[in-house]
Amino acid sequence: MARTNISRAKKAGNNRNQRTNKSAKNNAWPPSSIVILILIILGLLYLAIGIHWLYFSKAARATYSPGSAA
Repeated sequence: MARTNISRAKKAGNNRNQRTNKSAKNNAWPPSSIVILILIILGLLYLAIGIHWLYFSKAARATYSPGSAA
């Protein structure tokens, strides 16, 4: 009887540990991956807007000066 109780306790303990680990992993992964994806997308948008703003500001200055002279 003692052996069966010990084996049952071990199985119950293993199941409890696996459930807590799985729930922690499942709760941790989707928010972190979503946050990382949002940060990457926002970073790319920030770079794209900055590059286009600098490029078009230089292009506007280059096309504006001959237009004002003429």
